[in-house]
Amino acid sequence: MSRSPAPAGTPPNPHVCARCAAGRPGCCVLKPGEEKIVFPLFPEEVERISAYLGHRRWLAQEPNRPEFVQVMKRMFPLDQAAVEALFPPGGGHYRLGTDSGGRCVFLEDEGCCLPREIRPYHCRIFPLWMRGRRLMVLEAECLARREAKTLEELLQSLGTSGPEVRELFRRMRRAWGLPPVA
Repeated sequence: MSRSPAPAGTPPNPHVCARCAAGRPGCCVLKPGEEKIVFPLFPEEVERISAYLGHRRWLAQEPNRPEFVQVMKRMFPLDQAAVEALFPPGGGHYRLGTDSGGRCVFLEDEGCCLPREIRPYHCRIFPLWMRGRRLMVLEAECLARREAKTLEELLQSLGTSGPEVRELFRRMRRAWGLPPVA
């Protein structure tokens, strides 16, 4: 999905996700077939969101398809055996639900309707990721990524910091039962 950049004179701001959602959203809208490989949720995240909402109607369940496991192995290249154990053939995992158009159930015109501290870890760090101790930017459809010229600009636009992303990534690994990054 390709979008044009924000109109000239539109300053980057912490609400870049709201500007994206009001346009043609990228990361929070699945294309047909992408539900098979979307990032999973773990019990800690499911419980946190369910406690906030008071129900679980927002959840979707997916089988552990081989293409999904391969994506997770690429995301966690040093944790191949752990990924296979977390997502065994014949098993399943939870993901955020979507509407008939592929939009995340929490996506509104102003962006995500969940408070930041309630959102899944992956959503809070996207489009950033960690490789070892190195903070990196994923090749992904993201208005903030497209507008930022530097990593610092991207962090500022997303309203986060390198230390916060590292901490959220650490928490995500812990929720998965993965060892800390050395």
